[in-house]
Amino acid sequence: MASNGTARANGRRETPYDAAVVGFKNYWYPIFSGKEITTKPSGIRVMGEQIVLMRGQKDGKIYAMDDECFHRGTLLSVGRGCEFKGTNTITCGYHGWTYDLETGMCVAVLPEGVGSRVPGKVKQRTYPIEERKGIVWIWMGDMAPVPVEEDMPNLMVRDDTIVKLRHDTNYGNWRWHAENVAAGHAGMIHRDSIRLWTQRPIPPYMGGDPVVFEDPDGVGIQDAPRTQAWGKDATTAPKKLPPVGAEFPGLGRWYVPPLWRRILFSPWHRRVRSGFASGQKIHGISAGKLFLPGFYRQPHFPSNGNAYYEWYVPVDEDHYIYAQISCMWGTNPVNRLWKHLWYYLYGKPVGLTNFNNQDIKWVGQTTNFTKRHNANSYPMVKLSQNDAFHTLWREYANENARGVGYKYQNGAKAAKEKSEDREAEKGLPVVAGGSEDSED
Repeated sequence: MASNGTARANGRRETPYDAAVVGFKNYWYPIFSGKEITTKPSGIRVMGEQIVLMRGQKDGKIYAMDDECFHRGTLLSVGRGCEFKGTNTITCGYHGWTYDLETGMCVAVLPEGVGSRVPGKVKQRTYPIEERKGIVWIWMGDMAPVPVEEDMPNLMVRDDTIVKLRHDTNYGNWRWHAENVAAGHAGMIHRDSIRLWTQRPIPPYMGGDPVVFEDPDGVGIQDAPRTQAWGKDATTAPKKLPPVGAEFPGLGRWYVPPLWRRILFSPWHRRVRSGFASGQKIHGISAGKLFLPGFYRQPHFPSNGNAYYEWYVPVDEDHYIYAQISCMWGTNPVNRLWKHLWYYLYGKPVGLTNFNNQDIKWVGQTTNFTKRHNANSYPMVKLSQNDAFHTLWREYANENARGVGYKYQNGAKAAKEKSEDREAEKGLPVVAGGSEDSED
């Protein structure tokens, strides 16, 4: 079956977001915990490039360069690393080509001795690296890097913020995890997660209008608060709670938790939990938000009083690093110790692992669809009110992505192309099966 996404991919010019199959490169991305990088080389693929990272023995700093020896293409990350104790060098384990970690210059070919003609003739590409809050950040772009703090949420940068990182590599294109947030998926895929056993299900409701919004974390696409399902009060439930679930004429009531859960967790189901479910503010933030180059924030997750951020770091067109960063605050040493314990006992296993892992297979499903149909998107977006969030996200990314967005292009030309792209959106036909594709 031909898809409308195919027609769009072949029938109009690519937008910056279309072209960002392996991400927007002119940003800082989190890839490792600082503790994971030692004086032994570590290899990783980021945004289609194979990278080797290691600490220099001379200064202890982390360096990154292309993970490929100029001689025969051997991965530098499979070698021993530094052959000269106390230096910032890395040596290929095959024929001894040795590179300066800071400059990327070949400085020796060990089997050829000091008379080799190679040193000074070839140079590897190196990548800027920064360590902040115990996390290794890499810059893959062709622009001069901005200060790393400019690409970090402001709450994360605070001196009193406790930061925890969990990361793994998953199947799927990074854009489809960025577009997994919001859109009404939570009531479907997360309803049986352990984390929601003690929470009364929020009644189904139409999502409100998302907005481009600035708060203490910066500018991004902010989701409509969940509290509209309960009323205007963001901290408490109505005096009389509505019945669990919603009545669908001719179908029945959905979603009603299993009886055992309603009985066992009855005291909790009689009230609306604060924080995540009610939209209560924490350090000035209260709603989910999606930021460039592709990371999402959720207040009061995985536990009340915390802030959670997840980056979708492109590996290649079919894989991404899921970097989950939890930020916590404590008022005193005992309270901070409790935050650490609670993260490992509850937050990480129940929230970051059980709850968030439920998203991953659906990202793969969307990836498979777009690959089957050679599409840049998925159908029916315009009919779903919840997808207004992702429509606005694409418009925002197309306009503002650093170095490639319309605002960075020639003014008159960019305005003309942006206008044409939006007109093309309006004129899209409905294809067999009633599917209508959307891409901004």
